[in-house]
Amino acid sequence: LIELMKQGQNETFSLSEQVSVLIAVKYGAFEDIPTDQVRTFRDELLGEIKRRCAASMMRIQSTGKLGEAEEKDIGQVAVEYAKCK
Repeated sequence: LIELMKQGQNETFSLSEQVSVLIAVKYGAFEDIPTDQVRTFRDELLGEIKRRCAASMMRIQSTGKLGEAEEKDIGQVAVEYAKCK
C-alpha cells in the first residue's frame, strides 16, 4: 500500500485518483503485481479508470464522497484491467 501511494516530487494525486487506487486495492487488482512494477501498473490503471470512469471520478472529486455506484464502476474497471495484464 505504501508503494502505491508514493508520488513524485512535483506530482500529486487528486482525491478521486487516491480513492480510485484504494478501490482497486480493495477489489484485488494489485494482488499479482510484483512490487517493482506496482507504480507503473498503478499509473496505467489510473489512465484506464480516467478514460472509462470519468463521470464517477468527477462526482468523487466534486462532492468528496464515494457512492456505491462509483465504487462499483471503478472496481469493475480495475478488475477487468488487472485480468488483462
